[in-house]
Amino acid sequence: MTIQLQNFRPYGADREILDERVKQTRPLLRIHYSRPRQFFMERQHEIKLSTTDAMEHTHEYRPFKDPSYERLSQDKGIGCEHDIAVQAVCETKSKKVQTPWFRKVTTAIQVQQSVVDARAACVDEEKYPDIVAFLKNAIPRIEHNCICNNVLELFRDDYSQLMDDDTFLGNKDDAAFTDAGNFQHHKFTKNKTVTSIDWRPGSSRIVCIAVGEAFSTSEGNGYMQRILLNRKVLSSLVVIWDFADPIHPRWVLESPQEITVIKFNPTNDNILVGGAINGQVVLWDLSKQTQTSRKGKKGGRDREKEKAHDRDGEEGGDGVSTPKISWKELSKIETGHKRAVHDLAWIGGGLECNFDGKLVPSGQPGSEANRMKKSWGGTEQSPFIIEGVRQFVTLSSDGHLFIWDINKEYMRKDKYRKLVQGRQHESEIPWIPLIKIPLTKPDGSGEIIGLRLYMEDKSVNPYLVCCATEEGEFVQINWAPNESNNNTSNYGGEEATRIQPVKMCAGLLPDSRRVGHHGPALAVQRHPQLPDYYLTAGDWCFKIWKLDCPIPIVCSPFIDTNVTAGVWSPTRPSVVFIGTSDGNVQVWDLLDRSHEPILTQAISQDAVTCMQFKPTQEGKKHQANERTEALAVGTRIGFLHIFRLPRVMVKSKSNEKADMEKYLEREVQRVKYYEGRWEKRSKELEAKNAQLQQDAALKPDAKKDEEDDEESNPYADPSLIEVAVEEFKNRLQTFEE
Repeated sequence: MTIQLQNFRPYGADREILDERVKQTRPLLRIHYSRPRQFFMERQHEIKLSTTDAMEHTHEYRPFKDPSYERLSQDKGIGCEHDIAVQAVCETKSKKVQTPWFRKVTTAIQVQQSVVDARAACVDEEKYPDIVAFLKNAIPRIEHNCICNNVLELFRDDYSQLMDDDTFLGNKDDAAFTDAGNFQHHKFTKNKTVTSIDWRPGSSRIVCIAVGEAFSTSEGNGYMQRILLNRKVLSSLVVIWDFADPIHPRWVLESPQEITVIKFNPTNDNILVGGAINGQVVLWDLSKQTQTSRKGKKGGRDREKEKAHDRDGEEGGDGVSTPKISWKELSKIETGHKRAVHDLAWIGGGLECNFDGKLVPSGQPGSEANRMKKSWGGTEQSPFIIEGVRQFVTLSSDGHLFIWDINKEYMRKDKYRKLVQGRQHESEIPWIPLIKIPLTKPDGSGEIIGLRLYMEDKSVNPYLVCCATEEGEFVQINWAPNESNNNTSNYGGEEATRIQPVKMCAGLLPDSRRVGHHGPALAVQRHPQLPDYYLTAGDWCFKIWKLDCPIPIVCSPFIDTNVTAGVWSPTRPSVVFIGTSDGNVQVWDLLDRSHEPILTQAISQDAVTCMQFKPTQEGKKHQANERTEALAVGTRIGFLHIFRLPRVMVKSKSNEKADMEKYLEREVQRVKYYEGRWEKRSKELEAKNAQLQQDAALKPDAKKDEEDDEESNPYADPSLIEVAVEEFKNRLQTFEE
């Protein structure tokens, strides 16, 4: 079959194409705008530009290379630049439009009202028997389901619970930390060491850090630098960061000395207490600053203008002033610790300490606190009276544990006269410790050089305090007073010399075996879900201890670098976070593997100094996909890093708590079995040595018999041994031939 070519017939399509062309039917319009020259600089004096305004209202658009432009330019003429004129002004014309119009008519609708009583039987059983039978069968089920919906979570995602049994590490991206923010100020925190971190209670975006002088340890002269700088007066700052502004701190707290530890009051988030390097205790009050910031929500420019006019602020070098707050109270240096305050903890749980050392419920009308206020006369109406949690415990390396009260009028007036002699002329009430508890080892070999302490207000025994020392020991303290001792002279600011608070000091056994750390223990924390187990971190490993057990039940293998911090995971019972001196955070899952970490996250190029999790709010329910914990990490160069943990490190597995408890119980049994075998073998060795001594006493000529044996030995002379060896070699060679 052949196809013949024929001419193309458009049938009117060419006319449609020609009609779509734009034809110029008139000359193009031209518009010219002009303004007198005298009005150009009219508002020059009203315009004020600053770097802050430029940062808020400008955006930086950097040049980039468009690959599509290069690809199109390689074609013939495609992608080339052309000068084309475009008319963007629409032409206006006057036209007439006919619209429909209807005349107005008044209309009305009449509706008859009908009233239906819900209690009356609206369905006729004889007329609709099927509907009545259906309702009688369905109504009980509907009522049961409505009751169940009020008890159970109706909109809970059941499929999300099936992911709990997944493996811990399925993908590296799923197990990596998410960087939520880095905070460092070029003047306040740069090249300084973050010594302590604390989250503000009830807030998830305000963190307080204490910074101190950083000394280089790479050259080995850090101690000499500290000695040389002791000749100068070193001041320190406490910086409070708000996640809303990662560049400028929200507040800066002044301190007379370097602060080593800082803590918020758990019930009053405007009160902060810190321990200084010279043994003093400092208190700050943020209530005035908080009330000023709550007057109204202002924009960024308004807040900066308010900071710029703050007389108490100090410019950070970029034109923005940061408010500085001075301390509210400062303890007397002669009645405080003799060495640095390394750690402190609040006494919570609705309890307060009396002068006899007993913990009683606080806030009672007839409590001793109210009676002490009356002994001061006019101090009952003192403006600085804080309700709620008021007392805290401090630990120092001078071998003492102090208990303080924020309300200075809590102590009796006669105690002040006895303790603060020669200061009766002072009108101000001095702030001195309420109770001084000396810490000595149970065997009397020396004092406890405390470094870190942990005191849980929800513990079964509120007097229990566990601390770690500079010698790597784990110390268990019970400062409950002796019931038989009715003399209260040991308290009220005086040393308690009639009680022995240290119940256990685990580190060096009586047989000179070292079971503690080989260096200072820099962290101690109780397990958040298993209250009988504690974690300590120091030297090159971390250890897990059990109360009343002098030997650690779990000891990790030595790490390549020094361990500087350690915390339990608040949600996963088997996970431990360890900070190292090379700037990494190691994650250990003891149920998965106990010989190596499951994840090592790089944080900084310098050492990690402290870590703390954001406290979880009790009674608040979170969805499974929203449970992300925030971890604050401080470094030796003044950086504060905030990380969000992945879901696999936050959501606990099924039966993880029970499995972890069984694992720790097995380790306790292993330690007890090992100690029992050690005692048994020691007794066997002692019995064997005693038997040998007894046999030696029965044979006085034993030494002479040994000499006779040596004489009868043909190889007693070394030269004869060499001759025998040569003879053996010759015989062996002859046998081979």
